Amino acid sequence: MTKYTFLFCLLLAAKANGQNCPTGYEERNVKCDGKTVKKCIPVNLSCNKCWHVSYSDCQGNVETSIWGGSFDTYEECVRKAQDFQKNHSFLGNCPQAGNKYLITLLGAKVNLCTNSINYIAINDLKNKIIPFLKRYKAEVSNYRRYFSGKPYKPGAIVKDYESMLKQAEDNVKKLENHLNNITDQNLSEIETAFNDIQIEEIKLQQTHANYESYINNKSNESETATNALSRPNTRNASQSNPNSTEQLQNQLNTINHQFQTRRENNEQLFNSLQTGIKDISDILAQNAQRKTEARQRQYEADQQRRQQQLQAKLEEERKRQEEEERINTEMIRQFSIDSLMLSNNNLTLKTSAINSTIDSVYYIGYKRQYDEAQIIPLSLKVFIVYRYRDGTFPLFSNIVEKSKFENNINRYGITLLVGFFKSQSDVSNALKEIQSNAKNFGVSCVVDSNFKKINIVSTSKTIDSNFWNK
Repeated sequence: MTKYTFLFCLLLAAKANGQNCPTGYEERNVKCDGKTVKKCIPVNLSCNKCWHVSYSDCQGNVETSIWGGSFDTYEECVRKAQDFQKNHSFLGNCPQAGNKYLITLLGAKVNLCTNSINYIAINDLKNKIIPFLKRYKAEVSNYRRYFSGKPYKPGAIVKDYESMLKQAEDNVKKLENHLNNITDQNLSEIETAFNDIQIEEIKLQQTHANYESYINNKSNESETATNALSRPNTRNASQSNPNSTEQLQNQLNTINHQFQTRRENNEQLFNSLQTGIKDISDILAQNAQRKTEARQRQYEADQQRRQQQLQAKLEEERKRQEEEERINTEMIRQFSIDSLMLSNNNLTLKTSAINSTIDSVYYIGYKRQYDEAQIIPLSLKVFIVYRYRDGTFPLFSNIVEKSKFENNINRYGITLLVGFFKSQSDVSNALKEIQSNAKNFGVSCVVDSNFKKINIVSTSKTIDSNFWNK
């Protein structure tokens, strides 16, 4: 099987393997403008804290759960979810915690919030096809110049291949036009056309190779025939000898003596050559032996060095895994402390659940960083949220954005928006309880005594410039 036939089979296999997403991509949840959609994402996409995983809470809810965190890769999110599922016993009677998890890609961080579900796949395909077409057009042009004026072809003439080159040029133009109008709907069609044109390139390369082989064979045959015709004819001719018998005998003796001398000289030369060849052979054999031994020593040294490098990498990976496990264990231990310090106050209720008779509610911003090198105090801050004139409250997402207390739990710490609380006395009691629990665990607290207003009473839904204190 030639290399062209092998590549041809590979491309046919790739063409037959239809998928919803292009090869190298998988369908993932992508969050854009508060909505989650399905998009084709590269399998190994890595970006700074752009993947978010949410673990199910005690009631088995994932979408509203406050447990989770943001990481660099999809696989890291999966590992964290599995670790949480195995190590959530500190939550007590909470059997559904971590049984489910939801992983989403934060689309705005990687410029994915566009109308196209295959935004990255389309760009990648363009980056593959555009340089290929530029090279292929030049290749087809070279083939056309090469075949131009050639007098013969195996079993045909050059004109028989004009249609093949014309078809290649038409396919290039067609694919260029498709590429200028690529969409989610015709992405698969353009991939198929790209595979077809690569197969076509292999056929042209094979045709060119066959043609060159045929030309070379014809040239060799022609040269052999020419040599045979140009070889001169020889004939024996006897000539009369005008000399006497004695003169002829003397000449024969002289010739015989010269022949004998030359033979002796040739024998000496042959013996000298044999001796020289043997000496050279011995030297070459010794050099070859030394080179073989040197290569063997170098090979053994390289093997030893590679083995040492492998052992060093394995040791480095073992230490990394141990450190990762230690950090995860410490994170879970710290989170269990936070859960106990929060006690019954670890609820995050949205403003849509507020009773219609209440005009204002309170939230506690809870923030603690995990640092083994130093003790960082627990930070507590109270936020007041007022009802709009039209009877509604701000969206919970707006409260999170304004307060900068997004629910997040990871190895570096915890940030929660706790509440809501219906009255100032309720939030004060919650603060006292959290401070008391923190003291029992040896954690110091820093409480901001100034209640931060998320919005003010005079704001309205239609005129909300005061909402952002602008």
